[in-house]
Amino acid sequence: MVRNRKRKTNIGLTSPNTMMLAVRSVLNGGWSVKRAANEFHIARTTLSRYVEKCRDKEIDWDSALLFEIPRMQPKYNCRQVFTVDEERLLSDYLKDCARAWLVSNPGKRISIYEISQLFGSAYPLAFSTKNILSGFSATGIFPFNKHIFQDADFAAADVTDVIQTSTETEKQTPENRFVHNSSPIPGPSSFIPEHKTPEKSCGANISPYVIKPLPKAGASRVESKTTKRKKKSSTILTTTPNVEELKQFFSLNINRKSLEKVKKNVSLKRPKKTKVAENIDSDENDSETEIILQDSDDDQDWYEEGEQDINLNISEVKEHSFILVKYVAKKVAKYFVGQIEKIEGINFYVSFMKRKGSGNTFIFPGRVDLDIVSKADVIAHLPDPQKSGSTARAQEHYVFCVDLSTYNVE
Repeated sequence: MVRNRKRKTNIGLTSPNTMMLAVRSVLNGGWSVKRAANEFHIARTTLSRYVEKCRDKEIDWDSALLFEIPRMQPKYNCRQVFTVDEERLLSDYLKDCARAWLVSNPGKRISIYEISQLFGSAYPLAFSTKNILSGFSATGIFPFNKHIFQDADFAAADVTDVIQTSTETEKQTPENRFVHNSSPIPGPSSFIPEHKTPEKSCGANISPYVIKPLPKAGASRVESKTTKRKKKSSTILTTTPNVEELKQFFSLNINRKSLEKVKKNVSLKRPKKTKVAENIDSDENDSETEIILQDSDDDQDWYEEGEQDINLNISEVKEHSFILVKYVAKKVAKYFVGQIEKIEGINFYVSFMKRKGSGNTFIFPGRVDLDIVSKADVIAHLPDPQKSGSTARAQEHYVFCVDLSTYNVE
């Protein structure tokens, strides 16, 4: 951090007193702007701007104080927002907050990240915003508190707290002018219930909580519908049984993901089958000259294409061995040749090769094609290939001395 800054210009060094004397010399003393600028060492354009402000009565030099004059600070591009008293009060509260922070955090320095927090604590104290904020909490508006007022606060209103009774005018029924004193005629004994008019029932008091109930909190834990975690008790993971259990779990998980993953973009179109023309001697029997052409639509035929013609010997595979891997997508089975880079349990890290033409020549592509293959997908252990040619380009071609024509090798 630069401690001593050397100024290259004198811009912004004019004090308010010097500017005031220069302006008064132009307005009241009859000096020209050029003469006053040379005498007080002020830029002529700056002095002309303040002279125009005084003529337009934007600045009253006679009655205004120095801190009330706009743009009369050492840096003219800044405007004073608060008065001197407000700034002094704010600085005092800011110092108190800084001391409290240093006491709470011994041995630490106040960085730029704590300045905003300290200023936020000092600003409400200096500008009485604390009273505005406490006004909401004192009345129970925010945060809401219905018990903020006691019964004693409403004692003055008990005198006028009188229940208003609604008086209804009773309807006067006209008296019967003629009264019959004749006795009723006896009849069969029976009980006739009197039908009384239903009385008006006063509605029960409805609480505001019924109209607008309190908001319900959401569920503390959102349970997933697709995946559920296995519940386990607290265990020490560094012990031998737990470590072995975790290794077995992760190995099975990797195997399951590798089987479910689509490893290759296998075409769904069936490869075109070409009939091979063979020269057959006429002297041989018909049974010996029979050509077997297998053309079936069964799925099993596509999955087991050519697997019977090769001897499986996967137990001898090791790192840097060449293998034949099968990928199945719906009704199409395709085979790929690759080299084992790393072995982890039942999973092989295989770097696949690309077939060159229709023969047994393979090359490694420019972009490494690496994939994790399960042991169940390995078909055969291929012998080590031979490199063709002596040039550097020819050394990149690998030739396998095996018959791969029965496989749909890519």
